[in-house]
Amino acid sequence: MEHEELFPLLCATADGKKEQFAELYTKTSAQIYAVALRILKRKELAEEATQDTFIKVWHGASNYQRSKGTVLTWM
Repeated sequence: MEHEELFPLLCATADGKKEQFAELYTKTSAQIYAVALRILKRKELAEEATQDTFIKVWHGASNYQRSKGTVLTWM
């Protein structure tokens, strides 16, 4: 289910659609942050890593390849 919900948002992000990017952020930022916090063990570093992730998603959404995993895994 996650992939069917996030894939269209990522495709729209690749097309520069800010509203869908915001929705993608809303749906995934807590999970991205949780992974970053688990790895980095410091809140401020996890926040920065989360921000960096979404900057890279905005600029690189068109590079996503479905055959290589889910949207969230790619992110």
